[in-house]
Amino acid sequence: RRGALEEKSGDYANAEFSLRRALWAAEAGRHDEVAVDGLTLLLGVVGDRLARHEDTKALTERLTAALARLGDDNLRKAQAYNTIGRVYASQGEYEEAVKLQLKAVRLGEQLFDGGNHPVVATFLLDLGQAHESLDHDDEARARYERALAILEESLGERHPDVAASMSNLGIQLRSADRHAEARALLERALEIREEALGPEHPDVIASLNNLAGLLTAMNEHSDALAAYERALARLEAAGGVDGEAGSDRKMEATIAYNIGLSHVFLRDEEAARRAFERSLALFEGLYGDANAYVAFPIEGIADTYLGEERYDEALAFFERALAIRRETQGADHPEYARSLSRIANIQRQRGALEEALALDREALAIYENRPDPFRIVVLLGLGETASKLGRDEEAIARFEEALALAKTNENPLREASAAFALAQALWKRPAARARALALAEAAEGVLIDKGSPDTAAAVVKWLGERRK
Repeated sequence: RRGALEEKSGDYANAEFSLRRALWAAEAGRHDEVAVDGLTLLLGVVGDRLARHEDTKALTERLTAALARLGDDNLRKAQAYNTIGRVYASQGEYEEAVKLQLKAVRLGEQLFDGGNHPVVATFLLDLGQAHESLDHDDEARARYERALAILEESLGERHPDVAASMSNLGIQLRSADRHAEARALLERALEIREEALGPEHPDVIASLNNLAGLLTAMNEHSDALAAYERALARLEAAGGVDGEAGSDRKMEATIAYNIGLSHVFLRDEEAARRAFERSLALFEGLYGDANAYVAFPIEGIADTYLGEERYDEALAFFERALAIRRETQGADHPEYARSLSRIANIQRQRGALEEALALDREALAIYENRPDPFRIVVLLGLGETASKLGRDEEAIARFEEALALAKTNENPLREASAAFALAQALWKRPAARARALALAEAAEGVLIDKGSPDTAAAVVKWLGERRK
């Protein structure tokens, strides 16, 4: 019980200590029910909250063995499957996460009259997040909508747990570019939480952070920055900044990181670097200097140097993040592949094309049997490098593959980016110029509406020069 309370308060280090002590006593006394409960909580703390992926295998094996001894206790089994699924998701193994969380949902449906129970809604929310990570937008949205309906019926429309479910659905709709619907849900979630919990509650601050994320997705970066700063001010007013609660410090670190991203979009590299450095110090204080969370602000700092064309400094920080990911997540993790791709991008900009090619090929190999949408970015990088090396056939093949994959994933911005890249490569072939123009023209509107200012300017300029 003590470990569960510490976990809920965000005190993950003490939660781990308490849970390990309780678990030792339960296993020594052959209390399988208590052991399963303890292992389920401990696995969530170590594998999900603390992101210590190297320690999860042994815990998962112990939990699986304890479940086998347990017999027909389907509720404990369902909760354990869901937790193992969350750990798989935190490691980038989203398909495995979906399998386990679907088992949890089905067990819950057997236990609770077709699944109309808040416990099942929790499983559905986690299952939806795994689907969302795979770009399975329809499946994710269906899970979130069902969870929301269950919670509204069970708890009432103004309950904070209903607001949490609305937030999940709103974030998914944001990812699907359904911004008006997303905004309505996220604003309603914020209103419910403020009414039920007060303006300075961590969940209210999280809702502000979610709204700011929507503004970022809408390219309203000044408004997003103001919203993030408002969230941070509320955290400070609540006494959460530099306080003892791990969840508050994690929220501060997350908001500081998001403030850094907003400054990057606004081309204020110095302000961005200060925010990322604050985030880094907080994450290191929580998790140490070798943890997957720490890699994000380190890469943010690298981005600020990249924006200033200080390539050597950017490379040093990206390589530091890569080493952390290799140590904590392994050299076959999707986030490790993303780090490889970002280093490849720097090498491309520095003119070290063979090094860039090798890095992107290593990243692509990691995605070989994974449907991760970031594979599109890696393919675009490979195509760009091949084009710069004069390997036009290889470049076209990579861009064609990226375009086909983007269409499958129903990602308009990445589809437009791939189409424009392919158009530029095809233009070198006189016989393919009609198709090249058609691809670029189809991409133009999306890139102007959703792309970066540089990309939008590039497609307008490219088409203007070729329409003459």
